[in-house]
Amino acid sequence: MLSSLLHLMSHYSLRRQRGESIDRLTATIERHLQVLAEWPDLEPVLRATCAELGAQWRQMADSAAQPERQSLLMRLVAPARGCA
Repeated sequence: MLSSLLHLMSHYSLRRQRGESIDRLTATIERHLQVLAEWPDLEPVLRATCAELGAQWRQMADSAAQPERQSLLMRLVAPARGCA
């Protein structure tokens, strides 16, 4: 499981550098970290590290899942720009 997680993280880095979609990969990494955080045979320090990193990756996955919202002013101005 740990090996798989490291593999996914390296793919994340490569895809991000190439500008490819990473949303699903971010969520997958977060799930792997959560599983490792709950793995009973893992050393407590490593479980705690996975839990902490999992929370950070969860925030990244949540923010990637939410479309960026434009302000009301930008939404009102954007159609006017297209008419010029």
